[in-house]
Amino acid sequence: GAGGKARYVLREGPYAKGRERVVDGALVREVEIDKAAELVHAESGNLPAWAADNPIQFWDASDRYERANGCTYREVEVALPEELSLKDQIALASAFARELAQVAEGATPYTLAIHSQDPAHPDRRHAHILVSDRVFDGQDRTPETFFKRYNRKEPGKGGARKTEDRRAKPGQNWTDRIRPLWQDLANQALERAGLAVRIDHRSLEEQRQDLELQAAQEKVPYKMAMLEHRAASLDRPPQPKKGRVLTHAGPEKAPD
Repeated sequence: GAGGKARYVLREGPYAKGRERVVDGALVREVEIDKAAELVHAESGNLPAWAADNPIQFWDASDRYERANGCTYREVEVALPEELSLKDQIALASAFARELAQVAEGATPYTLAIHSQDPAHPDRRHAHILVSDRVFDGQDRTPETFFKRYNRKEPGKGGARKTEDRRAKPGQNWTDRIRPLWQDLANQALERAGLAVRIDHRSLEEQRQDLELQAAQEKVPYKMAMLEHRAASLDRPPQPKKGRVLTHAGPEKAPD
């Protein structure tokens, strides 16, 4: 549920501590891990007054009062560019969270948490962003009434309005629409930091086809060759995701 997910990303309650198996010679022993230390930044916004100081109260209320077939939360997870400083990573993740919360009808509640889980590579951080589909309009509502049906004629007598912005459109999901947003914000942050690296939200196949088209239209031979070389370098399998498979399934199930 939303409350459990909020506790997980904020490393609270049962998620503040963890246990991990460690191989010590011929012995395998369990050690306690301080999971709360993995949380390096957290923030929430657009919350009603009764949850302003405790975002978990909002997500618990979403579980309790949202209609049975309603969406209690959406989650977006992003890998933060490791070339950026922690300060710049936080600024980037915060800007992205605020943009995700903005919808045509106003602003929706959100919670952002940034984790650092790789002691060997402390700059490799990622962010979780939880968003509600309920639009915060400033009306004074209790936790129960906040999640009731919206009253179009008299908004103060009904629940908070639900945004339509995140519904899937023909041929395009919500995540398809926010990937370019993340690309643009991340690349702007990298440029401000004076870094030459950039990210591209498109698949390797899409990127390769674009470069091949540019090469076919290029008239200068050496520029054409450069574009063709870049296109050829993308003719490879995507890099495997590393994380839960390596951590929990064992090396025998890890990707090549």
